[in-house]
Parts: sequence; C-alpha cells; structure tokens
Amino acid sequence: MLNISDCEELEQIIEKDQTSSQHHLQPICFPNLKWITIVNCKNLKCLFPITLAHGGLPNLDELYLKKVSKLEQVFEGDEGNVSKDEKKVIHLPHLRSLEIDELPNLVSFSPVGYHFVFPFLTDLQVEGCPNITTRFSVDSEKAVHAKTQASQSVDEIIVEESATAQETAWPIGSDIEWPQKENDSDFSIED
Repeated sequence: MLNISDCEELEQIIEKDQTSSQHHLQPICFPNLKWITIVNCKNLKCLFPITLAHGGLPNLDELYLKKVSKLEQVFEGDEGNVSKDEKKVIHLPHLRSLEIDELPNLVSFSPVGYHFVFPFLTDLQVEGCPNITTRFSVDSEKAVHAKTQASQSVDEIIVEESATAQETAWPIGSDIEWPQKENDSDFSIED
C-alpha cells in the first residue's frame, strides 16, 4: 500500500530521470503494490512516469486521488518522444477502483496518444476535474477505457465512437460516477 497524505512540499514520487537515464538498470516495478491513495498533496504535479504503467503496476487494485490541486497528469510522459514501437495501449489488469476527486488542474490521465484499458474496473468516479481531456468509455465487454487524444470536437468523438466500436463514452470534462453492477449497463453523468 502506498498512502501519502498532507505532504505539501512533495512535487514528484519518482524522478523522471530515474526511469530512463540508465537503460541497463531494471525498470522500476512495484509487483506487490495493490493500493495507492494520495490526498492533500498540493504541489504534486505528476503521480508516475508513463514508463511505470508498462508492466510496473501489475497488481494495482485501487487508485484514489483527492485534493491534489496541482496534479496535471496521473501518468506523465513526453508524447513527442514516444518511439514508434513503444506500446501505447496499456492494461492495468487488476484495477477495480479508480477515483479521482477535486483535481482542478488535471488535464489528462496520460500523455496524448495513450490508451489505458481496465478490464476489471467496477468503480469509476471522476469529480471536480473540469479541465480533464481524457475520454473515459465502456465497451461491450464492460472494460473501461481511458484515451487521451489530441484535441477533437465533441461531434468528431461521437462520430468516431459510433463508427468504430460498441462503446459508451462520457462527455469530456464531465463528472462520472460509474459503479458497475451485474447486468447493469447504465452510467451516470453529473453536472
């Protein structure tokens, strides 16, 4: 369990240079980390580098972020330097609960071009994140997706969704409360 609260001076948990500067070192991985709770860390700008999402959190079950006012991205990376062979679809295979609340500066869950898949997510709550541009959706298999794309209009997104898959997408920037129940495909959008 990683539980950090009321650390007003904390700006980052893992330095960006720690993950990429020495390629001969083992990549950072937390194979037994199941719960991450970050509350009232006013200067934290990024939770983790995107490299950690590539297999570095294989057993993460719950991610809870609240009142992290300067947080701009949950997983941070330089979208301009993404190599062509780097996987942009990332699975968090055991994540069951994702709650992000009162993050006024949150722009995205991940860098532009990344697509997170949460196959077993049963609780999704996004509240008080008016600037978020990541689009959350649920597919016909009940897997939740988080896609961060370059700016598109709402009309373009709706057309793209209806043409590509049987997905239900929440409007970008809306509050989301989605506890999945058996035989329940409903979701709510709060204004």
